[in-house]
Amino acid sequence: MTRVTIQNNFFQNKASNFSTNNITFQLWKMYFNPHLHYMFYSRKDTIMQIINCEFHIKHDQELLTQFKKAALVEIDHARKDRGNISFGLFEDVENQYELQMIEAWDSESSIGLHANSRHNQQFNRELSNLVTRLPAVHQYVSD
Repeated sequence: MTRVTIQNNFFQNKASNFSTNNITFQLWKMYFNPHLHYMFYSRKDTIMQIINCEFHIKHDQELLTQFKKAALVEIDHARKDRGNISFGLFEDVENQYELQMIEAWDSESSIGLHANSRHNQQFNRELSNLVTRLPAVHQYVSD
């Protein structure tokens, strides 16, 4: 198995397992800093692309609710996109207005198709009034 570590200064505290397409992952959520740390495990013959999008929502409960609703619609569509392995939304345990979308894709081309999809473009348009700054997007690849 290949171990892919995505780390943002966290200590591990809680784990959950999930499987899709005969690939088993172990996801660790960390609670020490306002960042998250994830470990994905995949088969050796699988190259995965991981996207981590960090969102800072304006400090208004109604705007936070709007963001979560829009994000859930986006996640529902994205999970149906070709090449998607997983897609989830995670809220910081210390600051409810900081959220992260963690995505796993089977290829760079799948990411490109998703990025240009109608549903993703719609989600990005909805973000402009909800966030304090542009999302920070980080991409990782398994070795």
